[in-house]
Amino acid sequence: DYDCFFLNTAERFFENDLYLYEELKKVGKTVFVIRNKFDRAVEDGPHDHGQSEEQVREILEKNIRDNLGFNPSQPVYLTAARYPKRSDLPKLLTVISESLSGVKRDRFVADMAAWNDEALRQKKA
Repeated sequence: DYDCFFLNTAERFFENDLYLYEELKKVGKTVFVIRNKFDRAVEDGPHDHGQSEEQVREILEKNIRDNLGFNPSQPVYLTAARYPKRSDLPKLLTVISESLSGVKRDRFVADMAAWNDEALRQKKA
């Protein structure tokens, strides 16, 4: 009965996550794959491995795609509650709103935070 699902982790995805993802996709459900605490990974990257933010992003996305068997077109959203504007949260909110229609979309847009210009434009409309 749900319009979409969020497959979310703060570290890594496991076999049971892959199973859930595959079952939801089999029945045609929209699944948003989210890796939270991106800010912590970015902070650890230079200290632990001498990696830039871009390198950390590439590694995390590749790891998730490899673990869940994604193709390159499947988006992965890297979010951080502490720094929402520096993460994929604004983009994720926009994509969620675009996946809904009618009153559900209007309600979602009215309730979501305006983290970027696109979200603000949607709220005004």
